[in-house]
Amino acid sequence: MTLSGSTFNPDSVSGGLPPFSWSLLRRKRFADCRRAYFFHYYGAAGGWDAHAPDRLRLIYRLKQARHVDDWLTQLLADAAAEVFRLRRPQFKDNLTFFAARLRQTCSYRFHRGLDDLRQQRFRDDPKALSLVELSAPDARPEAVLADAGPRLTRYLQDFLHHPLTTELSDLDSARFRHFRRPAGFVLDGTEIWLAPVLVWQSADSLNLLHIRSDDETAAPDDLPLASALDRAWAETEFHFPPASIVSRYWSVAAAAELSSPPPWPDAVMRAAVAASIAAMQEKVLADGSALENDFPGQPSPTEAPCCRTCRFRPLCLP
Repeated sequence: MTLSGSTFNPDSVSGGLPPFSWSLLRRKRFADCRRAYFFHYYGAAGGWDAHAPDRLRLIYRLKQARHVDDWLTQLLADAAAEVFRLRRPQFKDNLTFFAARLRQTCSYRFHRGLDDLRQQRFRDDPKALSLVELSAPDARPEAVLADAGPRLTRYLQDFLHHPLTTELSDLDSARFRHFRRPAGFVLDGTEIWLAPVLVWQSADSLNLLHIRSDDETAAPDDLPLASALDRAWAETEFHFPPASIVSRYWSVAAAAELSSPPPWPDAVMRAAVAASIAAMQEKVLADGSALENDFPGQPSPTEAPCCRTCRFRPLCLP
């Protein structure tokens, strides 16, 4: 779909598209379902326009919608990034202070999101918070929202009771490195996006922390590829020797820090990214647009596992 003046073409999309960029999440979406990938990266273009057709507005709103776990995980990640980088040397080693601040920050962000959801602000502002679980025809909003609070409390408690949080609270604030989130760098001519939450220097290493949600169930090669991308970014951003850059992953699903395998060698990482980009770009037209029919959906959308939680499910079912 494309917006050209006031005319929408239902078969293709070009206007309003950002330049192509790559991320592990984009790679996962492409692997899960080509049709959902099309909707997210191409089919939603122009849907922010209040005068766009209803279906295009719906695609854009569904693109912006988040799964509950993604929303809560992002709340925790944003709160951790804000709280642990506080330049308050007097609170070093004070886990009680950081735990209280983390709870307070999560609570504020959570209740602000609840208010947006209850007021259904996404109906007028498609960029406002909306949840995939509320898009289903049989959705029970109060049940979904009532469950979200205890779930966030559980994620927060798991994080606070893990040695990782003690380690973070013991650090002097000057050890944390500041950077723009999400983090981006150019690899072989393509913008690559990463999402570290915190970066800090220890005695002999530079640590990059990622906080992951249930939705990020990884392929077997995910962590070594992610760690190699971290290393390439941090080497350029902070001028650290590659061997000293360590990626660490906190999983809200496992309530634990994941064991991270060694990162792929640079050449292997570059080849994997290049192959992924080539597959994504194979059906993209010369002007950067794409045709919906070139990105087929699952043969049985009522049965495919990835369809059960897909935000674009309403567009594929009869």
